[in-house]
Amino acid sequence: MLKLKSFVFVMFFFLIGCKVGPNYHMPNQAIFKKPTANNTFISKNKKFFSENTAPNKWWKLYNDPMLNKLIEEALCANTDLRVAVANLARANAEFKAAKSVFYPSTNIHTAYSNYHVSAETFVFKKPIPSLPFVNYLEAGSGIILPLDFFGKIRRGIEASIANQEAVQAARDLALITVVAETTSAYTDICAAGYQLTVAEHLLKLQKETTHLTKRLEKDGRGTELDVSRSMSELEQIKATIPSLKASKKNAFLRLAFLTGHTPGELNQNIMNCKKIPKIHKLIPIGDGASLLRRRPDIREAERNLVISTAKIGIATADLYPDISLGMLAGTLGHWYDATKLGAFVWNTGPLIKWTFPNTSIIRAQIAQAKADALADFAKFDSAVLTALKEVETNLTTYSHDIAQYHDLKLAQEQSHKAFLQAKTLYLNGREGYLSTLEAEMTLTNVSVSLANAESRLITDQINLFLSLGGGWC
Repeated sequence: MLKLKSFVFVMFFFLIGCKVGPNYHMPNQAIFKKPTANNTFISKNKKFFSENTAPNKWWKLYNDPMLNKLIEEALCANTDLRVAVANLARANAEFKAAKSVFYPSTNIHTAYSNYHVSAETFVFKKPIPSLPFVNYLEAGSGIILPLDFFGKIRRGIEASIANQEAVQAARDLALITVVAETTSAYTDICAAGYQLTVAEHLLKLQKETTHLTKRLEKDGRGTELDVSRSMSELEQIKATIPSLKASKKNAFLRLAFLTGHTPGELNQNIMNCKKIPKIHKLIPIGDGASLLRRRPDIREAERNLVISTAKIGIATADLYPDISLGMLAGTLGHWYDATKLGAFVWNTGPLIKWTFPNTSIIRAQIAQAKADALADFAKFDSAVLTALKEVETNLTTYSHDIAQYHDLKLAQEQSHKAFLQAKTLYLNGREGYLSTLEAEMTLTNVSVSLANAESRLITDQINLFLSLGGGWC
């Protein structure tokens, strides 16, 4: 008898520790584990990038106090982040609810009634007098303890924890997106301001040239055609200014939204920015291993795979009995006898719920859960490949754009020299106006291209940092 009790005791704790379904581990064939996914980026150019890991607060590399202040405001007030924080709070509450299922549940109930039983409910050969009214009291308390022999509740808790972590990753993704968009809006204002400065300088230069052309035409040293060409160039430069002003204003409005301000609340001095922020050192990018650890979308995809794996166990547990231990104690009878021993009632025993032998629906649900896990595994691999693709693409784009920027800077210097020489020769009567106009048009085009190239560089940097997954505290 003692041996039988010991056996039952051991089996009880064995079953309590049992969890049906697969235990999660990252698949060995996952792209995340491949050495080529964790190595140095193949598009890295040592002239522009360093292997140091990109800092979380990467925007501070620009050393711009106004940008730092705007990022802080966005992190506090952005509406998308407020939604993400609320979603995280909800996931935390769902975890607490899932965990509480594992604990005993209790209930207290009481009911008082005054009722009359009809005599017709009793079948006799002869009629009987009407039965009296009864004051009836029922009160008691019950407790149910889920035994979770097959781990359904524990698999649910695993899924809830993974969901909590997935929502945390989604919040981090919202954070880095808001940081990147805020930086982009601010630098767009600065870039438009810089491009306006270039355009206004060229406009001033063209006005001077047009004025001189008119004087030379008046003195007989020029032609009406020269004046017309100069006026045409002047109007073309003027035409670029309204669109730049509109771009600057729209970027300001976007920045107000991102920082949780109405357009009238945001500091208007921001519109005075005319200098594009720059990083005066090699851009730190790390390697593939640091990228895979940092990217929130990869963490979210991996946690979703954990959830779908746990759901296989939840579905599998339905093949087996759902067993709980219940106990009820209370009083039942006439209200004036409620405290007497004769009115006391109680019961205890196991509560078993089991769908058997027809388990077709359950097995279909298991197959569905396995299919969902396969899909989530594919999404996890896709997230890794997407991250690598985005970083390599942004590294390539930035490398080419910065090389183009340096070439355009040299071209601008040479174009400026050529323009000054052509202008001097024209004023001295040694060259016609056409040579001067061509030199000026070349300088104008190169200057505009250089301003656009510098604007592209800051956009490239922001896209690169966003793809690297940095930006939360």
